[in-house]
Amino acid sequence: MISPSVVQQSDVSEILIQQLDATKAFDRLGWKAEYSVDKGLAETIDWYRNVYFKQN
Repeated sequence: MISPSVVQQSDVSEILIQQLDATKAFDRLGWKAEYSVDKGLAETIDWYRNVYFKQN
């Protein structure tokens, strides 16, 4: 199992939860995401299974 090494513990001022919202980009630029979160995760997982893990 891969686990990250913690270099420095975050302090109290660290942002614990971040959420993104593309509403402003859509309203001002007409931009819309081409991938849903589910589709993006599925393709990422497939890539790791079929490319990354077969090389390492």
